[in-house]
Order: sequence, then structure tokens, then C-alpha cells
Amino acid sequence: MKTMKMQKWWMACILALLVLLATGAALAADDIIFRDCAICGQTTQFVRVRYGGNYYINNVPSHVGYYKCSLGHGDELAYLDDHVPHSGGTATCTEQAKCAVCQTAYGALEPHDREPHDAKAPTCIEIGWGAYDTCKNCDYTTRVDIPATGHSYLNTVTQPTCTKGGYTTHTCTVCSYSFTNRETAALGHWYGDWTPETDGTHTADCRRSGCRYQNAVACAAIACKLTADDQTVQEFTLCPVCGEVSDGARLTLAEGASAKGNPLPGSEALVRMGQTASGKPLMVIGFERGGQLTQPEGKVKFTLPAELLEGCTLRLLAENGAETELAFASQGKEASFTLDFADGDSAVKLIRLVPAA
Repeated sequence: MKTMKMQKWWMACILALLVLLATGAALAADDIIFRDCAICGQTTQFVRVRYGGNYYINNVPSHVGYYKCSLGHGDELAYLDDHVPHSGGTATCTEQAKCAVCQTAYGALEPHDREPHDAKAPTCIEIGWGAYDTCKNCDYTTRVDIPATGHSYLNTVTQPTCTKGGYTTHTCTVCSYSFTNRETAALGHWYGDWTPETDGTHTADCRRSGCRYQNAVACAAIACKLTADDQTVQEFTLCPVCGEVSDGARLTLAEGASAKGNPLPGSEALVRMGQTASGKPLMVIGFERGGQLTQPEGKVKFTLPAELLEGCTLRLLAENGAETELAFASQGKEASFTLDFADGDSAVKLIRLVPAA
């Protein structure tokens, strides 16, 4: 039995030598391994099969080599040989080459085929970029975008005038783009003292700088009755806006007079003082807008220089000529009194100034 095993061992050695001669290469230390053959169960040599430095499976080059039983049995042990380099295939700038043997990607990428592009400066509303390259074969780019700069505005305020509203203009100092906002309403005309005309109207010039508009409005004459000391009644008409009296006299604006209360929005207080042609001192009070009377509401406090009322008492005249005393208070250089327009029966109050005895 021992002689038979020795014979088999020698036969294995001979087969290994034959394999060595067939491959035409020297066996390295790792070209021979010992293991149990799966066919016969004997421990024997397995020789690595190599052909010219490459390995083949079904006559096709492969990185997968194998050990073959030296006894000629069909038992084989596959392995991966790391010593055989990948080959074949074509690399691009985005993908490695694929080995023609095993289809494994290997090696370095090819350089990009660069195409240069000029820089573009950003604008107020569009992005820009510096000089950059792209690849003719892929989407590679070195471009870095520069954000739009945004507008740089110069703000100009247009003030409202009598007839036109105001607004603010925002103009970009770089690209001239502009827009307006913050609109305000027109101011309307601001008239000075109204002057009576011969045709039953009164006129006034606008006091705003640069405006030369003159307006003419029909006089707002009211009927008045004044009882004299001898109880005779004097009847006349009076325009509170321009101060014209039908007897030829004219009441003038009281400088320094003011009102505080609830007149109509935009209306101005009227305080006119003077004498009729018969020498009766009068004061007429009301509100006007654009040369026409307006109706105030509620109680209104009037203040005027105290010297205008010095040495006088005040009597409020009714439409029928009846008089009631009107109290006023003096404090320092000012005198004030309150009139009630709550009844709404008249937009004008007529007051007689009576010299103190």
C-alpha cells in the first residue's frame, strides 16, 4: 500500500513537470499548492495554469486563473490574479477606461478639452462672471457667477403745487432706471385778501410762491339790520369775504386774529372790522374757502389782539337786528370770546362794538 502511494506521488510530480514544460515558464513558490482532490479524495499538488503570463477561460483572456489537479482529475480551484494588469478600453474626461478583459474601470481620466470664455461684468439686474473655461466634451466649467449689483438710487422730491400733486423720483445712477412713489395731493390755491370789484364779484391772487393764479368769485352778500341810538333801523348788505358794505364802506381784515374749533377742513377764519358809512363800528366773523363762505360746526373760540377791543363792549346782532351782549376775556395782549355755530342757521356772525361810557 505504501509503495502505491509513493507511485501516485511520483506521478503527480511528473504531471506537474509536464504542466511546467507546457506553459514554458518557471513555477514560482505560489504556483503549486497541496489540497485534497474533490474527485479522488487524495492530497495532491494543484498547479497554477498560466499561458504566457495571462490566464484563459475557454480560450478567452481572463484575470481569473485556476489551480488544476496534478493527477489529471477535473477538480479545479479558481482564484483572482492581481498581477495581471487591466488593459483595453478608452478613458474620457468623465469616465475611466473599462478593461477589455473584465470590464472593470481603471486608470486615470483624460484631461478636459478646455474652451475659454470671456468675463462679463454684472449689471444692476443681471448676474456677471469672471473669465472661465468649459469642456467641449462634457458639462465641466470653472464659471463662478457674480451677483447683480442692484440699483443705486438718487432720490429727488418734487413738491406739490396748487394744481399738481407731489412725488418722489428714484433714479438709478448707474443705468438710469427710475420710478416714482410717495405721492402727495395738490395743495390747492392759497388766496390772500379778497378785493371787491364793481361787477359784484371779489378777486384774490394766490399767495403761493411761483403761482400767479387770480380767482374771481361772486360776493357772498348778507342782509344786515343795525338799530341806531334813536331806535331807527339801518338796513344794508355786507360781504364777509371781501368786507364790502352796500353803503360804500369796507371792513378790513383784523391782523393777528385766529380761531380754534371745528370749521370745515381747508377753510380759513374771517375776522373783519371797521365802520359803516354812518360811523357804526362793526365786526363780522365767518369762514371762507376759495372766496366762498363755509359753514362751521359747534363752538369756535376766536382770539385777536386785545387793543382792537380796548374800551368797547360787544353786542351780537341777530338777523332781525336784536342785540345780546357777548362777553370776552382779556389776558395780556390777547382778547378772546366764543361763538356757537351749532344751530347751523347762519355761517356768519355780526358783532357791534359799543364804546364804553
